[in-house]
Amino acid sequence: APTLSLLQQETSSTALMIYPMNALASDQLKGLRDLGFKEAKNGLLELTLGGTMITAGILNGETPTKARAPIRKHANLLITNHVALHHALLGQANRKYKDGSGWDRFLTAMRSLILDEGHSYNGVQGTNAALAFRRLARLVRKRSGADPKVLMASATIGNPIEHAENLTGLSNWALVDKSGAASYSREIFVVEPEPHPSGIGQWSAGVIATDIAVNEVKAGRKVLIFCPSRNGTEKMADRLNDALHRKAAVYFHAAIPMEDKKEILARILTAKTEIICATSALELGVDIGGMDTVIMVGHPGDHASFNQRAGRVGRTSPGRVFLILDDFQHPINSYLLSNPEAIHWDPENRTVYPLNRIIATKHAACAFLETADQDLVHQAFPNVMDAEVQKAMTDNPYGRIAMVGMGNFGIFKALDPNGKVIQELGGETALLYWHQQAMIRNPIGEYYRVEKVDVQQQKVYTVLAGSNCYTSPIILTEHHALSDSLEGLKGIPLPGILDPVAGEFDVHRRTVAYKKTHVGDPGSGPVQTQTFELSAEEQNRPIGIMTRGVRFSIRDDHPLAEVMFETVDGIQTVQDAMGLVVPLLVQARGQDVPVDISLGEDQVSFFVFDMAEGGMGWADQLIRKIDRWLVLSGKALLNCSCHLMGCPRCSLGMTRGSQRKRLAVALITAGTNPARTASRH
Repeated sequence: APTLSLLQQETSSTALMIYPMNALASDQLKGLRDLGFKEAKNGLLELTLGGTMITAGILNGETPTKARAPIRKHANLLITNHVALHHALLGQANRKYKDGSGWDRFLTAMRSLILDEGHSYNGVQGTNAALAFRRLARLVRKRSGADPKVLMASATIGNPIEHAENLTGLSNWALVDKSGAASYSREIFVVEPEPHPSGIGQWSAGVIATDIAVNEVKAGRKVLIFCPSRNGTEKMADRLNDALHRKAAVYFHAAIPMEDKKEILARILTAKTEIICATSALELGVDIGGMDTVIMVGHPGDHASFNQRAGRVGRTSPGRVFLILDDFQHPINSYLLSNPEAIHWDPENRTVYPLNRIIATKHAACAFLETADQDLVHQAFPNVMDAEVQKAMTDNPYGRIAMVGMGNFGIFKALDPNGKVIQELGGETALLYWHQQAMIRNPIGEYYRVEKVDVQQQKVYTVLAGSNCYTSPIILTEHHALSDSLEGLKGIPLPGILDPVAGEFDVHRRTVAYKKTHVGDPGSGPVQTQTFELSAEEQNRPIGIMTRGVRFSIRDDHPLAEVMFETVDGIQTVQDAMGLVVPLLVQARGQDVPVDISLGEDQVSFFVFDMAEGGMGWADQLIRKIDRWLVLSGKALLNCSCHLMGCPRCSLGMTRGSQRKRLAVALITAGTNPARTASRH
């Protein structure tokens, strides 16, 4: 409403609306049509409002070539995403096309910028988006003499003002944190899988979800089921259609061909579908409408995502939410089994890190090419060096920026013997976890063994394994601090920490060995685990990054250190436990912020770092919460529901029984009673 009002009052002005997903952009087009916009001959939408013609268009990878020139010439309301903003709008800001069109008209007249689902910009992808938004704001200022007015919308975020400032580089924000929209109650049911009648294992979360969905549909309720994988959505829909003896369920995920996706989305938006089985593709603000029940097959991994999914119901009538805790999905499921109150924690803070000099240098080079204004570039990117920017300008900075990640190591695909993709992983993770002889599990529970890693083609070739087992890498981490970057840390909420410092580190990691554990039935006896070393020829190349990190130590007579010294696999178990609960503290995964622990003669040294070139600020945040971090790690270790330690459900070490309990108690005590632990020194 305020955007249309602005365009109507300032007839020559333009506005840019940015959505993180194409499905959301399509949903906004539907909203414009509902407001009275009509299709024009050139493929745009038009509305006459108070005597002013407002022309809207959408620009993304799906926009037909023939529609792009009319958008450049006529659109004053443009809908896009941050990737198209970087490549198609900012990257072509100074270009004059053969038809005489260009982006100068739009950018010079731009008065309003809308960022929807602001919490979705996080980590490396969010940092790239934030730096692109900075470039856009400075370019508009250069062309028009003023910053655009910015509206950011987000339903689930813990630090709205801070995040808005970090995303745009603009200040003077006003917070609107109360909604006038109609809302209804939501009942939340937490479902713990019960033992299977056979006595072996538990009912699967998928079977439980099917039963709940059938009952809900028979009661006349429309159901949305969030599944953890694309394959899972398809299997769930097939299972439900068989159970109901009709085509009641459809599935939706990002890999569906575009034409099919449009057709399915159209059916979903008309509220004619009884059951929708979806991945996170329908988590964000697509107005599905008419849904009564949400079923989550496993916790999604963070509270903001849980709230987003639960928020799909309770909009037009009372809603019901079923969370099925599934140990085989995100590790937080195991934590919630013993700590259900965590479901009601506040949404997490979002993290973008504009101070990442490696990423910022590339964006600064683009900004200079767009504005030719060195002072403006310095204002937007104060921490980059002129010489580095000049070098980046000669090295295709637009092509070297991966808007959805660092892009340094690419995306690796694991293939089965028939060439079908089993999994995809970012290269940083794949090169550590997908070594020769590593085991990979596909969505339906089949295990494959890695035979070959092709680093050039970024493909991993596998064969079907003869037994069900999994592997966990033993990673060697070597780090060297840039001494002039180190800063001492004060105010750490835990006495007894020695020499805490933060700064830039040159980090190299490689997998030198691995543990192989056979998956047996519960109660079938001790878990069989073997350790194998990798020869130099079998090892993948090291992952080398320059990043942000935090380093500190505790003395060997600290109670936690004593238990770690005395417990078999104690260090590995503490590392894994601390990694497990990272998503409860910052918006990152455990593998995004590795913990490396080493023993010295009289102390235990901890090194926590961001697994992202240039850093993301995660390690700095975690050290500020070290007391809570230790407590959560101890609870996760103490309350692990599988009791095996080392299985894919929790990725903790092999320590069991009384030794595990000693470690857990020591972690909890260190975090909850720091005065007691400090008194030992």
